[in-house]
Amino acid sequence: MAAKELLAKELLEKNAKLYLKLCCYWLCSLIEFGIVGLSKFVEVCGGIEHVFSVKDEQISASGEIPYKLKREILKTRDISVIEREYNKLSERGISFVGCMDEDFPEKLKYIANCPFGLFYKGVLPDPDKKTVAIVGARNPSPFGLETARHFGEVLAYAGVQVISGLALGIDGRAHAGALEAGHKTWGILGCGVNICYPQENIQLFEQMKTQGGIISEFKPGQRPLFWHFPFRNRIISGLSDGIVVVEARKKSGSLITAGFGLEQGKDIFAVPGRPVDELSEGCNSLILDGATMVTGPEDILEDYKISVKLPVKNKFVLDNLEKLVYPSLCLDAKSIEQIAYEARLDYTHTAKALLSLSVKGCARQVGKNYYIKKL
Repeated sequence: MAAKELLAKELLEKNAKLYLKLCCYWLCSLIEFGIVGLSKFVEVCGGIEHVFSVKDEQISASGEIPYKLKREILKTRDISVIEREYNKLSERGISFVGCMDEDFPEKLKYIANCPFGLFYKGVLPDPDKKTVAIVGARNPSPFGLETARHFGEVLAYAGVQVISGLALGIDGRAHAGALEAGHKTWGILGCGVNICYPQENIQLFEQMKTQGGIISEFKPGQRPLFWHFPFRNRIISGLSDGIVVVEARKKSGSLITAGFGLEQGKDIFAVPGRPVDELSEGCNSLILDGATMVTGPEDILEDYKISVKLPVKNKFVLDNLEKLVYPSLCLDAKSIEQIAYEARLDYTHTAKALLSLSVKGCARQVGKNYYIKKL
């Protein structure tokens, strides 16, 4: 028996739990070579638990394992080196759960192409709580941004766990809404958990490490690549009970997530939009195909029979100037000039009223000199 195989056998006899975790950890480190090829390798070995015990000659002789993957397997299949690498994770504040571990998310065990493991910072979602993924366009309208924030806030307040992909646009606003409610939220990345991508969401990224979690099947240090994102979407859907799509074009990563969700037997919700709006094509198409139409987070809570008393918003007293401006606000962004025209006020008085409405939580600035109504 080769020295490497002997070391693996000794560890298996000494600490079977650690041995299985290292099997999963090593397979995750090879994910860049493709999960199909890795699955073939596991099949050739006779199961995950045998990836270190099968002989090099058997791996070399296999015609089912892609050549590049085979070369990397033979190069890196040293359990002592792998164990040293694994032990460094804790020094970096990173946890790892393998698909053979008892605490691996149950919901993921039965999906197609189940990940071999998950790296994470923070904690994993509570398996006993409802979980909803909120996904959508990276370049949404102000309406979409405010809708995503509102859904994230209300669902989180009601005890529903909110997950998404930490992308720009809808994802980030959904996370922000959950955090504003004082609850946890989880981001599933298409890169290593020690990399914030996109960098614009660094504040959310840092907060979620202590108020929820950052999760990825890609090893720490792995840069974001194009194919990672549609690939990771199966984990977003897999961890959820339901998926709500807020603004999506006809060809959108959000629809990939919804497609995975349908295959996995998840509930699919979609926020309707205007028929002429490209950002609404994906959602409207989902609804036509049978997705549940939702116009507010309360629809989802009702569907899941979650009864909770939502906080009553403070009823701010508006002064005369604010009363003239507030009716002009809606979820479509308007410039100060347009609002001033509708309110029949000059620019200075309109800007003053919008500033005070923003302070009171009645309005939100969404761009330079553009405002919407806050839900």
